[in-house]
Amino acid sequence: MKTIKFQKLLNEGISGSKLIVVDIQPAYEKEVKRIKSKFIKDLINFNGNVLYLYNGPDMGYHDDEGVIENWIREETDDWDVDLENIEFVEKGYGFFRDVMDGNYDESDIIELIGWMIKNDKYDVRDIDEDDLKNIIDDEDLIHEILNERVFLALPQFDIDILKKFKGASICGGGKNECLAEVQILLAAMKIKTKVINKYVY
Repeated sequence: MKTIKFQKLLNEGISGSKLIVVDIQPAYEKEVKRIKSKFIKDLINFNGNVLYLYNGPDMGYHDDEGVIENWIREETDDWDVDLENIEFVEKGYGFFRDVMDGNYDESDIIELIGWMIKNDKYDVRDIDEDDLKNIIDDEDLIHEILNERVFLALPQFDIDILKKFKGASICGGGKNECLAEVQILLAAMKIKTKVINKYVY
């Protein structure tokens, strides 16, 4: 996939007016070192709406909205930089991790999460056996869920906010961790996004 700078996205319709950022934050300074400077430069020049998802105190990190804003300003050396277009949301982590690490079919995982959202079920343990068998075909996964050997729950933040970011570009990391969880959630909600590979870690 061709890498595109945020500024150029403004000329590409809906994908250019919205951006989702996942875990580009001080807690992962070492991991984001390669992309940090260019990412922040492009971020502050981006005029669209930004959803900035991060791991914070709920996950034991010091980072919060103010800490991340200051981190951005320190990099720009401009304490008056306007960040009003950015909405910060503490997202947490690990809600899909068990099934992601269990080598189960991703389409089953997405189908299951989508059903949970539609039927207002927060925890997979709230789904009865008959419903599980109607949702997914993987007997091993059904067995593991029914015996509470895998955990899956919806995130605690208000996921409805993601509906405002249909067609958005997305970046951040980790590629196979937090970013992957958010991408699975978006797929379950049938929200298409476009990955900016240059700013994935």
